[in-house]
Amino acid sequence: METIKILQRLVIEKCKSGLTEKEILENAFDLLLIFDDVVTLGYRESVTQQQVNEYLLMSSNQENLDKMLKMAKEVLIGAIFRTRLKRSPRSSSGRKPRSKRIFPSKILRVRYKAWCRK
Repeated sequence: METIKILQRLVIEKCKSGLTEKEILENAFDLLLIFDDVVTLGYRESVTQQQVNEYLLMSSNQENLDKMLKMAKEVLIGAIFRTRLKRSPRSSSGRKPRSKRIFPSKILRVRYKAWCRK
């Protein structure tokens, strides 16, 4: 009975705007982690509500690496865009001449390999 009470409190805390289908779908992954932390192999774990909340706030190295790569990609794309704007002269008709395309994924891959070597 204690397990159900803890799960109830955690679910209500996570789905603050109500237990609607939309709210549950938005928080499905966190709810799955909550149930996994409280119940393991059919048995209740001896964790408190505060401990489960701390587990949800923890971040992993892979998550941090993904965030760094995403930020690096955004910065790189912005830099490429700015350099293209500076270099591309407009013709008399107002249209830009066609130029060779640079794909950000290739540049990012090269920079990521160089970054890993450091």
